Amino acid sequence: MTEFQVAIAEDNPQMLNLLGNMLEKENGFRVVGKAADGSAAYEMIVKTKPDLVLMDVIMPNMDGIAVMEKSKREQ
Repeated sequence: MTEFQVAIAEDNPQMLNLLGNMLEKENGFRVVGKAADGSAAYEMIVKTKPDLVLMDVIMPNMDGIAVMEKSKREQ
């Protein structure tokens, strides 16, 4: 079975932990990183190169859309 590497970016700590805990219990998913703001999310994506990213749109330092645009531009 294929295992998807997932990165999570969410500025609400309860939601970040909830999503992480839910995915870690599911077969086929492995959480490779968690970030609480846009800048940390960008660094995490560059470092871990996940298959999937679950990201909040409104976050401190850089919003989710800017993170994805920067990630795509710098691939």
